[in-house]
Amino acid sequence: QRRRLGPGAGGVSTALPPLTKRVADTPFFRWVRTSTSIRDGEEFQTLTLNLARAGIDHPAGPVWFVVSRFLLAVLLPLIFLLVQRAMGQTASGFGLVLWTLLSCAAGLMLPGIYIKRRVAARQAELEREFPDALDLMVVCIEAGLGLDAAFVRIGQAMGRSHPAIAAELTRLSEELAAGKGRSEAMRAMAMRAGVSSIRCFVSLIIQYSILTASVALKSRTYAAEMR
Repeated sequence: QRRRLGPGAGGVSTALPPLTKRVADTPFFRWVRTSTSIRDGEEFQTLTLNLARAGIDHPAGPVWFVVSRFLLAVLLPLIFLLVQRAMGQTASGFGLVLWTLLSCAAGLMLPGIYIKRRVAARQAELEREFPDALDLMVVCIEAGLGLDAAFVRIGQAMGRSHPAIAAELTRLSEELAAGKGRSEAMRAMAMRAGVSSIRCFVSLIIQYSILTASVALKSRTYAAEMR
């Protein structure tokens, strides 16, 4: 049975739960969006790209990131003070100020560190999964499917075994179905992935699609070279 192409196609879902969506649409979250550092367009785009590379591809992602930094910067010092009090070892003077500031700084830094680790892990996963996706692309094209249909098929078939590349190809298929140009959609995928092998492959496909050369042959060769 064919799965309907949508946000959850290929067993991958990037949508936030309905309650989270409702919370993100409150006046407080709109105030965060317009009153913090992400009000700057360039800063907002950079953060959005970093979150997308970490697999957090949602319009409210940057706002949640800023809110999480604020909450941790407040909660960690409070937790430190409560633990000190519970243990009967309450710090005082310079030590109290120092550890409070350090826990506050840790709260501000932890979300960024977490996102960086997720980006690195996801990019490594994409590097590992991409050659298998190319092999399946070759099979699909040689079986008579067009390139766009091959993207849909790969996203559906590899959702469980290769979730990262399946999610990217599903997003690519949805953008193509919405009328976005193939070159533009593929460049956007390469930008989101942030992986050199995918970026080079996208450039190769765009070049050889224009020259009407064999995409299947180039895909097979490129997959072998990546391995």
